[in-house]
Amino acid sequence: MIRVAVDSDIFFFSISSDHSILKKRNINPFEIKNHLQHLSSHAGRFQLSVPISVLGESVTLCLEGERKGRSHNIKELHDMIAFWGGLNLNILHPNTAVSIICYRLNTKYKDERMTPQDLVHIGYALAYNMNYLVTSDKNMQRFNLPDNSGLEIIPPDQLKHLLDSR
Repeated sequence: MIRVAVDSDIFFFSISSDHSILKKRNINPFEIKNHLQHLSSHAGRFQLSVPISVLGESVTLCLEGERKGRSHNIKELHDMIAFWGGLNLNILHPNTAVSIICYRLNTKYKDERMTPQDLVHIGYALAYNMNYLVTSDKNMQRFNLPDNSGLEIIPPDQLKHLLDSR
């Protein structure tokens, strides 16, 4: 089984209607949504997972955005919750392995380009032996993972190749 974890930006892009951002990043929300639904509907072949830290970050961004007049808002939160409800998502919960790996990522593998939240998302993916972590975050994609981790951090446009290759 191929285990795929998803970062919060992918969920935001899957529901986005902001054409200026989507065009600049060359992202098609319809494709992302379809790819995630395909992964979700083929549970024998793929396991679509989301760290609980990603869900928390998504909710927080929407609630803070609503309060502070930023781009994310309550409507997006409702759209994401509706989308999540239609997916066969495996939630990655905190455990001892997650805490140890996150600690090591924040000490031994510290990278100044990375936010602590990004390292936590990677920590969950590593602790749960994910094969892939999908994100559009370039810093996460360039992160120097521990040797033999088995995790590959990929951009959303590689989802199609992942679905086609297996």
